[in-house]
Amino acid sequence: MENSCRKNLKQSSKKWVIASRRAGSRRNSALIPANAGLFHYAGNNPVRYIDPDGRKVIVGISTSDSFWGRIFGEHAFIMVINEDIPEKSLMLDASGHYGGNRSADILDGYLIGISVKAYLMYWDTDEKLTTFELVLTKDEEGKIKNAISKIEGRSWMSCASIASEVLHKKFSSEIEECCTPIGLLESLMKYAKKHSDKVIIKNYSLKTDQEIKDGKE
Repeated sequence: MENSCRKNLKQSSKKWVIASRRAGSRRNSALIPANAGLFHYAGNNPVRYIDPDGRKVIVGISTSDSFWGRIFGEHAFIMVINEDIPEKSLMLDASGHYGGNRSADILDGYLIGISVKAYLMYWDTDEKLTTFELVLTKDEEGKIKNAISKIEGRSWMSCASIASEVLHKKFSSEIEECCTPIGLLESLMKYAKKHSDKVIIKNYSLKTDQEIKDGKE
């Protein structure tokens, strides 16, 4: 009887801690000034952009001007963000180290916060991060998330090739399959120039965590 009570108490405490963490996460998110804007969900431009279900897909590419930075610092990822239930967010970070050592190329919101803000706060390097928020239908977002969820194991030196393959097959064939972050960056820039209504581009400093606008932070 005593063991049973201890077990039930432990399970109840665990549920309470999980619920508390989720509530705290939502409160903290609400306190971020950038999230307090009335039209934050639509990139502060509700006439042009819509986000009816609180979900978004963001492709991120870090680049460097230094020799060693180009070898070790350039990287690519895809985030499928669920702002209503952050724990259900999913991220493809092939060969990356976001979230620490892990045995898989994908990670979810239960492991670590999946957002551009969380990613910027995690790193303290000299690289620049360029993000491409894709304006998608719910069906397109679902296809990308489903493709990412099926990726198994851990790969190395293949971050851009896996990300570009997912985008090429599940989003647009205009995005070329490539093996380097710079190649994917150039391909996405070409796509964005042709389809400016389908992509929101932003640049950040991984050193200061600030957005870069017109060459200034």
